[in-house]
Amino acid sequence: MRLITPTQTASSLESIDLCSLKSRGIKLLLLDIDNTIIPRGDKEAPAEIINWLIEAKQIDLKICLMSNNTKKRFPDLDKYVDDYAIFSRKPFKINYKRLLRKFEMKEKETVMIGDQIFTDILGANRLGLHTILVRRQRNYGKFTRKILHWFEDKLWEKF
Repeated sequence: MRLITPTQTASSLESIDLCSLKSRGIKLLLLDIDNTIIPRGDKEAPAEIINWLIEAKQIDLKICLMSNNTKKRFPDLDKYVDDYAIFSRKPFKINYKRLLRKFEMKEKETVMIGDQIFTDILGANRLGLHTILVRRQRNYGKFTRKILHWFEDKLWEKF
């Protein structure tokens, strides 16, 4: 259960207190895209998310967007983030380790924020990162994805 338990939970990305993260020594934000930054299928991030990303940059936090998808599905956020990690292969540790080396960060200086327990949280917890599980913005996908969402919703109640 430890590997799928987030360090903390949040109702949404913009409800996460960036100054609190910074005061705990966090320097790098790894952010899932689909249903964390934007609802899956949308092409533009809402204004409140853009403002949150701007605030993160203003307090000198590095931002890397992580997705198991291709960049062509991402919103255009280049001016608000430092990098993209596509085909991240979450929950495997390899891309997390690569990003820590690239940004020259330690595990304790990095937080992974995402909406999926079995990819975002599991992968980051395996490496010992601080993890924040946010509420999924939209249910989507095929039957198997909906079953996974049902399990995640049951686990959310426990967290």
